[in-house]
Amino acid sequence: MKDRGFINYPKGNGSRGPYRILINKYEPRGGELSGTRLNAWKHGELCQPEYEAGNGEGNGERNGERNGKSIGGGTYSRIQEVQEVKPSPRAKRSGGDSPEADPRHSPIRGLIQDLHFQKFGVKCEWDGSEAKALNRVLRRNPSWTGPQLSAMVRNRFDSDELPPDRPRRWLPGLGSYVAGPLDRFARLKTADDQASQAPLSPSEIARRQQAGEEWR
Repeated sequence: MKDRGFINYPKGNGSRGPYRILINKYEPRGGELSGTRLNAWKHGELCQPEYEAGNGEGNGERNGERNGKSIGGGTYSRIQEVQEVKPSPRAKRSGGDSPEADPRHSPIRGLIQDLHFQKFGVKCEWDGSEAKALNRVLRRNPSWTGPQLSAMVRNRFDSDELPPDRPRRWLPGLGSYVAGPLDRFARLKTADDQASQAPLSPSEIARRQQAGEEWR
C-alpha cells in the first residue's frame, strides 16, 4: 500500500516497537482539524503529517491555514496523528499454531534424532519442514499419547532395510508402525522374525560352538 501511495510510514531502523502510519488523504471528522485533509507524502520519507485545506473553502480555510493558525509543517502539538501499531512478526508466530505448543513435540523430536544417530551414525537432518510434518501428525491425532508415539518411532527404526530418509518423508505414515516393526516388504514382522534377529547371549554362543552349530 505504501508503494501505491495510500499510506506512509518511516523507514525501519532494525528496532522493534510501534511506529507512525499516515493514511494519505485522511479527513478528520471533528475538532479543530475538521475540514482539512492529511497529505501523508508532503515531507516524503520524513513521514511528517501535513494537514492541508480540503473541501472547506466555504469555512474560510485556504492555503493550509485554519482560523489564522498553521496546520502544516509538522506542528505535532496541534496535529491529530493517525497511528497504527503493527504486530511484529515474532508476535504473529507465537500462539497455538507453533510447533512447540504441543507438549508431545519436543520429546518425540529428541527421540527421532537420537535413534537416527544410533542407527546411521550421522546427525538427523531437522529444520522447519520436519517440525511442520511432526506438528501435522500431532494435530491430526490428538489422542495419541507420548508413549504410543515413542513406540511407533522405535518400531520404525527397528524395521528392516531402513533408508536414512529425512523425517519429513516418513512422519506422515508414522501410524503404519503402530503394531510393530515392518519387514523389507513393509509387512508386520512376526515374533519369530524379531527373535531370529536378536543378538545371542555369550552362553548361547558357547553352547553352539561346542555343538558345532552356526552361531554368527
